[in-house]
Amino acid sequence: REMPSDKTAGTMLLVSSCACFSYYTFWVLVMPFVDNDHVLQSYFPDRMIGLVAPFLVAWTVLMLTFAYIGLVMIQKKQI
Repeated sequence: REMPSDKTAGTMLLVSSCACFSYYTFWVLVMPFVDNDHVLQSYFPDRMIGLVAPFLVAWTVLMLTFAYIGLVMIQKKQI
């Protein structure tokens, strides 16, 4: 089975990243101004998730980074 080329993989990543960014931006910046009974509201989860989820992801990445740095420092006995 043949793997996709780097160009194809990069294009797929770029398109999916742009789609996710557009969806999130529309959800957080536009949907608060749309009526709650409008049909578009059914395509988006609660607004609070849009604010809490990025915070949790950033916090998790930060903690994993600190854990990695800590493990490297312990292995090199710099602590």
